[in-house]
Amino acid sequence: MAGVNAALAGAGVPEAARYHTIKSQKMEGEQMGPGYMIGGAYKISDQVSLSLGVRYIDAQKEANGTATIATLGPAIPGVNDDRMALVDYEWDAQGFGGIFGINYAPSKNTTFAARYETRTKLNYEYTVKKDELQGSPLGVLASRGITDGMKKREDHPATLGLGASHRFCENIRMETNLTWYFNKGADWAGAERNFRDGYDLGLALEYNFTEELLGSVGYLYTFNGIKSRYANDITVNLPENPNLDSHSVVLGGAYKMTEALDFNAGMGGVFYVDDDITLPGIGDVTYKKTIYFMAFGVQYKFM
Repeated sequence: MAGVNAALAGAGVPEAARYHTIKSQKMEGEQMGPGYMIGGAYKISDQVSLSLGVRYIDAQKEANGTATIATLGPAIPGVNDDRMALVDYEWDAQGFGGIFGINYAPSKNTTFAARYETRTKLNYEYTVKKDELQGSPLGVLASRGITDGMKKREDHPATLGLGASHRFCENIRMETNLTWYFNKGADWAGAERNFRDGYDLGLALEYNFTEELLGSVGYLYTFNGIKSRYANDITVNLPENPNLDSHSVVLGGAYKMTEALDFNAGMGGVFYVDDDITLPGIGDVTYKKTIYFMAFGVQYKFM
């Protein structure tokens, strides 16, 4: 709105009759960052083994949408009519990182494991396909400092994973894990000051009904570390799809058809913790989100 309001101010339009709010908006976004890894493991003894790997991340994000800005003051026909904004842009980055692991099995029923992933530097390059706001030479993205060809750091943070597994009897096995995300150590072009370290804490129980059939149930709590007031950033944390803390519950099962062939299935839900934020030009917003999912898989061992 800044560009339009500056033009109106130059034309002598009073502050009360300028644009102050977003009347309606629609935003769609897509994000993916597949990681390709190669590595190996070395067995030091029957109890201890080490692993080392290299990972390549190819991260891609895109967003497009429309918005209508309006005035809250007196209407002046032909001057402060509702105006439409259009945006369409994408940004991508690539980077390498290392992965180090250790596995310790003091007995045949108990295993401890640790994994450390280094920070992966990602320097995103922006491609702006469309950035238009009726009556303004400055688009919505440009007013927020996003221009075609610009670059911005948004690293994949270093992570530390710890896990333990114990088989209580022939049919029952339990495992737990903690994954810590070192968000504050990543470079997000200064945005990291609005972040705290995040973590995942999980617990799972597996039960063998027969030699061929097993079932499992799991729970995962995720603390993302992003302060809710930072959810108005349109590059790191889209307001339309904010990062929220969550509770996840999963039920799964597997059936061994042969020694080499397994079928897997799972279902569950991700229940996000509601959060509130005040967005400029919009007001108070409450984020609510719940996701249900199902998954099916086939696993075949060639050796």
